[in-house]
Amino acid sequence: MTGRREPRRPYTVWAPMVLGLLLALAAAACSDSQRVADGAPPGASAGEPDSQPAEWGIDRPGMASAVDAWLADPTTAAALAMVDEVVAAGAVDDAPYLVDLLRMSGSSEVWRATVEALGQLRAGDPPPADVNGAYVELGSWVLDQSPRPGPRYRAFKAALYGQLDERFTPLLTAIDDPSLLIAIQWGGVRLGGIRELNQPVRRPLRDLGWPVPDEIVFEVEVGDATVVYPRRVIGPHELANDSITADAGRPVPFGVSYCSLCRTAVAFDRRVDGRELTFKTSGLLLDANKLMVDDQTGSLWRQATGEAVSGPLQGSRLDLLPVRAVALGEIDPGAGVTVVDLPEPFIIDPETGTFTSYPYTNTEPLPDYVAGGRLWFPVAGVSGEADPLADVATVEIDGAALAVDINALEPGARVEIDLGVARVRVEQGRAGPVLYRLSDTAPPVELAAGREAWFAWRARHPDTLRWPER
Repeated sequence: MTGRREPRRPYTVWAPMVLGLLLALAAAACSDSQRVADGAPPGASAGEPDSQPAEWGIDRPGMASAVDAWLADPTTAAALAMVDEVVAAGAVDDAPYLVDLLRMSGSSEVWRATVEALGQLRAGDPPPADVNGAYVELGSWVLDQSPRPGPRYRAFKAALYGQLDERFTPLLTAIDDPSLLIAIQWGGVRLGGIRELNQPVRRPLRDLGWPVPDEIVFEVEVGDATVVYPRRVIGPHELANDSITADAGRPVPFGVSYCSLCRTAVAFDRRVDGRELTFKTSGLLLDANKLMVDDQTGSLWRQATGEAVSGPLQGSRLDLLPVRAVALGEIDPGAGVTVVDLPEPFIIDPETGTFTSYPYTNTEPLPDYVAGGRLWFPVAGVSGEADPLADVATVEIDGAALAVDINALEPGARVEIDLGVARVRVEQGRAGPVLYRLSDTAPPVELAAGREAWFAWRARHPDTLRWPER
């Protein structure tokens, strides 16, 4: 998700707010006993949570007073008073307030004050001179400290983001894990701000006249059917709600998502405990990865893993479908696959009248971002990474993870890699590495290898092997 349809600069948020709503949010946030129920509601397909939620810290008296003053009257002066309070106490646990003010404040005075304050807390080398560079570097450092702000932080963040889009308020108020709430950042658009595809038209490959052989596409296995999503189609929309007749004539509702920032393509069954869900862009990010929201329950879902991180379906997981990143020319036109056709390039939102055009060009959705090699949003654990945006082919086998640099091999070259649990052969194909699982007793089996940015894969697989080693 990106800000390509919203100004990239931080949004001006010092607008009047409804005091009753703010006080209600503050009361909810300040009550340690008022917790969102762990896991999913009865009947939902809840999986095991990745970890136990972090505990809230303590609202120090001075910080509590400063936050309450901002909630009552969210002015630049009130924001600066919060910054001063964090500096005076030297409290890293309260640093998340500063990161959010740095991201969301339209005041240059607040920008300067938050950058200076975070720099003092971190010590060491001064932060970058540009606001976005400072935001990413200092914000990533704060995430690495695992801070524990007091429960008022939830009321503050829900109110701050609610000024930009009131639909953000209930999404953030539902989050009871402070570490998760700290990591969530605004991605540059409001809820639904990147228009999803709904039931896109598909055609046989041989009937399309616009594709080029070397363009990147994502082959999705849905039961006994195969659907191809060109990156030039799914990239600008980042999300599709689709369905296909598969598995002996039964309709299968599925979704395909693509995060432009982490370049991760994921496909999933849209059914959870017998209920069919539809998804849209939430406008929020978690570790620079897209968060989706479902229309039926308002739960937030992490795109890369298919896990609901908050809301009524918290703890549930979508059933992920195999996705293979290949060059279009590697697909046999006679294999019976269907390809998503280019949608109409112009869309007018029926509710708001907003006009949006989509450039369905055979490039990365964010070429300047990729070429720049710099993250646009804070991510934990990236300090010291020289190439966080490096393009890698990825696969997980029996708990072992592997990432292979896209251009690591010359055309036609191959290499074998021992993962302990399996041996993998890597061959350089038209679109990058093609991975096969090797066996002493059976022919090689091609793996459904993904393709994404190194930082995104490493965030989910900290023990991954990378080849070549860096």
